[in-house]
Amino acid sequence: MTDVSLAEFSQAGRFRRHWRHQAFGKPPVIAPIEDAAARQHRIKEACQHSQGKHWVTLREGPVQIPTVQLDQELLVYRVDNGRLLAALQEHFKSQPSSLKQLHRSESAGSTQDLLHALLLEKAGDQRGPILRELKRLKVQTEPLLVDSTGVVVNGNRRLSAMRQLQKEDPEGFHRFQKPLVAVLPDEISRSDVEYIETALQLAPETKLPYGWVDRRLKLRRQIDDLGLDPDWVQEAYRLDSRQQLDDELAELELVERYLSEICGTPCAYSGVAPCERLFQSLQRQLRLLPTNLANAWAAVGLLLISQRSELSPAFDRHFPFEVPVTEAMPEMVLQRLAHDPGLLAHPLHKPLRRRHIKRIADRIVHHHAPVELARTVETLIDEVRQQLRQDRVPHRLLHHLHASKRLLEKLTPDQLTDEERFHLLTEANTIRGRLDLLISEPQSTKQAKSAQRWWRVRRRLTNVMARLPQNKGTAN
Repeated sequence: MTDVSLAEFSQAGRFRRHWRHQAFGKPPVIAPIEDAAARQHRIKEACQHSQGKHWVTLREGPVQIPTVQLDQELLVYRVDNGRLLAALQEHFKSQPSSLKQLHRSESAGSTQDLLHALLLEKAGDQRGPILRELKRLKVQTEPLLVDSTGVVVNGNRRLSAMRQLQKEDPEGFHRFQKPLVAVLPDEISRSDVEYIETALQLAPETKLPYGWVDRRLKLRRQIDDLGLDPDWVQEAYRLDSRQQLDDELAELELVERYLSEICGTPCAYSGVAPCERLFQSLQRQLRLLPTNLANAWAAVGLLLISQRSELSPAFDRHFPFEVPVTEAMPEMVLQRLAHDPGLLAHPLHKPLRRRHIKRIADRIVHHHAPVELARTVETLIDEVRQQLRQDRVPHRLLHHLHASKRLLEKLTPDQLTDEERFHLLTEANTIRGRLDLLISEPQSTKQAKSAQRWWRVRRRLTNVMARLPQNKGTAN
């Protein structure tokens, strides 16, 4: 394939102009027979002269199906291809009815040209460079998988690459004129088709992984639109648990809320491509919060994601992207945020109620200065985190003292050397002096400072006195 051809489909937006030109200008490049019954009849006749068998795994188990060579006019790109869901929704974001029409006119030339351009771009992706491999090999190494009407279940990218290469160099790539396909039986169900596509696309080799948003769109479509059993979907995607499935669907809801409410660009999924870990981390923490707090912190987290370039590089290492210091932290930060005059018209100086939290979430989403608000939130999170860590010091001290006491109970005098006995005595005297200062009656600041100075003097004297017997023994 020439560099010009690669560039034609490698840049975002080129396929849109290409599709409009084909739809409203010249005849379509990809022109399959639109009548599904006519295609099915031709394919059925071809299968009577099968060239071999191909194993495919259905949910009930593996079965053998016939392989044949079919004319290009019998092969149709599948609109429901999992890798194209996000791109198609983004393309038709202002025309949702057109996306529905696309499904109804799957075999139309204009639809096929749009899918061809999108698939060709995917075929050139360096993470699964099937276009480069087919250009190098000049031969098809694996049959496409189609249903009885010629709709491609697996191999849409390969078909787009073969068509493009054969178009540019008909003689050099003449083998691609009639691709080898494996034909699924007539009675195959919609759920079987979804299962097959999912199972095959999870295999390694030159497969291009689904984008993380595409994957979640596919999951939701299979459950909500196609009515597939969630347990079936979990098995097909080899998910560890039902919780993982629920989390991925919740992450998609966060993405769509982010694009519509925060960015004002619904369906612009390409804008969140590099943010998978942020949405995963945010959802992981939201799942553990009460519903009213989760809604507010979803708004806070989405705000921080949108303004991430203006924040500290380590902003995602703390709540709401990591575990809070204590369970009280989420509500404490919101309480302080409610005091901010820039957020609420009348700063709140009383305990938060459900309606207050809802109002905070609404104001965050529609705030007139998101950069300043994001920086304020980051500062408040850090202040509360530092305060809670400081508040936890006495608890941590008691914990370590209990642990030290248990270790001391296991020791006997004969286990200690003279040097170890000396160091233990020094540290015990030091700790005793510091504890006397801590647990005494509260003192004024001046008295406290004097007591601390006296404690330091005592500590030095204790260290000096502890060494005297050793030095005297050494001199003798």
